Amino acid sequence: MRALFFFPGPIRGGCEEHALLVLRAAAGAGYDVVPCFPFTDGTRSIVEDVAALGLAATPWPMGRWHGRAFLWGDAEAQATAAARILHRSTPDVAALFLPEPDSSVGVLVACARAQVPTVAVFCLVPPDWPVGARDQAWGEWARARQQRWVVNSADNRCALAAAFRIGTPDEITVVRNGTDLPPAWRDPDKSTVDGVRAALRAKLGIPPSARIALTVARLAKPKGHRDLLEAIGALPASCADVHFVWAGAGEEEAGLRAAVRAAGVADRVHLLGYQSNVPALLYAADLFVFPSHWEGFSRALIEAMSAGLPIVASDASSNPEQLGDGRLGLLFPNRDPARLAERISFALAHPDRMRTMAGRARSAGRMMSGQAMCEGTLRVVRELLAGLHPASAGGG
Repeated sequence: MRALFFFPGPIRGGCEEHALLVLRAAAGAGYDVVPCFPFTDGTRSIVEDVAALGLAATPWPMGRWHGRAFLWGDAEAQATAAARILHRSTPDVAALFLPEPDSSVGVLVACARAQVPTVAVFCLVPPDWPVGARDQAWGEWARARQQRWVVNSADNRCALAAAFRIGTPDEITVVRNGTDLPPAWRDPDKSTVDGVRAALRAKLGIPPSARIALTVARLAKPKGHRDLLEAIGALPASCADVHFVWAGAGEEEAGLRAAVRAAGVADRVHLLGYQSNVPALLYAADLFVFPSHWEGFSRALIEAMSAGLPIVASDASSNPEQLGDGRLGLLFPNRDPARLAERISFALAHPDRMRTMAGRARSAGRMMSGQAMCEGTLRVVRELLAGLHPASAGGG
């Protein structure tokens, strides 16, 4: 069974990690996998990972940077490029992992024209995303031709239905995201935790007793770092010992560094850039702060939950769904720095209450596994090929 795995993003982000996780599972299950993605500086590590699996990747030629924005290319041109790839690779099924709702409408159309059964995973659907009338019509035409559209949360299902004017959202399948802590970090002993806590504080040059509030997110406007920066300025004196650690890289890095300096908090806000060992940071921190403006179904939150780290998060998109409507972490109104400051202050002043929440979150987070996500996605593939069309499958 030959499966084309397509993901058009020019960098290695959450959508690409999602695709790679399912791709590995498909290869392990015996599929003849053909990866297709752009060959760029930002995807060089993906090329290496795919080669390590013994797979030959096909370059995707569409898309270009325009300043900080990535332009995906005209749908007609996409359809032409995808038709050539489909003709050469002759897949039995296609799995598309799409970072924006209308990023690859031409590819959806090409798969439908070629009569290739297709599972399209929409990794992120921001609220009120504008999809043009032509793309809506093409999406409706393609979806009716051996396609199953998949999202990772109930919130994103409603958003995708609205974007493409799909009258019955239940026609869209939900397979929730999943990820796993590395085995060494599932239940580290006290000496290991004490070691990473001491090491991070020494690296940052801060007191051993300092409390750390960690944020793991790409440095981009939708992740809400500027809301958090404003909230830091509103914290009471009782939080003066708290240091804020931001792990992640992105197009906003230079602007955020300048904003931190301008706010006079450069001694308390530490931008680490991309970090490969996030679990060590989770166990070194005292609080996880997640001010994102919108999400699909956040892997960063799953990791924080699985590590048992107390959480303060915005009530945006699927965050309430993921955090049990506030039972597993504190929520604050999206884009409200004042309420964010209140929640951070409350969390740090009530560690026992937060530990109780974090214990529940730990159990829930470990149920949101990468294996469950992969099994759910591949189940949709099998159902499509068998001609089945249930409303949702796998992953909860």
